[in-house]
Amino acid sequence: MVNYPLLARQLQDGFYGLPATPAELEDHLFGMQAVTYSTVAALFFLIYDVAITFDDEVKYIWPISWGATKIDFFFIRYFPILFLISIQFYGTPRFTYSNHDCYIWNTYQALATILIIAAVDYILLLRVFALYPGNRRIKYLTWSLYFAELITASVGLGLGVPHLRYDQFCGVFYAPTTFFIAAGVPIVFQVYLFVITTCKFIRAVKSGWGTIPILKIIMRDSTWAFTLLFLILVTEAFLYTMAKDAYIGILFGWLNAAFSFCGYRILININRVGRIRRDATRTEDFTDGDIEFTTRVSTNPPESLGG
Repeated sequence: MVNYPLLARQLQDGFYGLPATPAELEDHLFGMQAVTYSTVAALFFLIYDVAITFDDEVKYIWPISWGATKIDFFFIRYFPILFLISIQFYGTPRFTYSNHDCYIWNTYQALATILIIAAVDYILLLRVFALYPGNRRIKYLTWSLYFAELITASVGLGLGVPHLRYDQFCGVFYAPTTFFIAAGVPIVFQVYLFVITTCKFIRAVKSGWGTIPILKIIMRDSTWAFTLLFLILVTEAFLYTMAKDAYIGILFGWLNAAFSFCGYRILININRVGRIRRDATRTEDFTDGDIEFTTRVSTNPPESLGG
């Protein structure tokens, strides 16, 4: 059992900038424990969901030929689990680190999170390209915003990590406002993706193509994925600017878990629809950006929809 009063005295003796009173230091340690429990919960959520969808992975993903999207699928499905396991040993009272060690830990976390976001957003933008085949303006705009998101978020984290303040357990108790930028830019990109997907679906419905399975699944997944990621990102941005002390990182594990969950679920769902459609109609497959859909005739609205 953790001796919080003893650890509070150790913190008070060893670090500057932390709350001065023993009661506040003890509250800091409770915050660290809350972050640890939250990260463990996010980890086990991912493990559980991977387990219950493993049959779908075998059935709908394994038969696909190897390409960028299949590699991306396995990365966003399994790397976040390994990542969340790897950070279980920092920020806990059983291990202590130097300030430089904590800096390395947080740099690693920032890089891993950027990679996960980049991998998932790559899947999301491929869906946009599938909805707007041949539309160069949408393609160039989406790619530009994608790279702008990654560059801005990377710069925000790069400027922010050196100014984080830690205790000797690597528990963060102060984060600069640049972290708000790093969390805010992905929000803008998610809004953009959701808006152009919704616009396409509305135009498809008006033209009588709204019942196409692939369009319905894209719109359904866009809605729940956008809602989940938007709420997580907004809350995370709020925590980094307003949260008290160690509670800053309480949703960090869930941020990575949410991106992972959305990414691989979207790929499984879209390939499930394609597989069912192929089995039912015996139509010829085609691949757009390595994502398997049914034939272009049965999944894409006519040119009048603005493709």
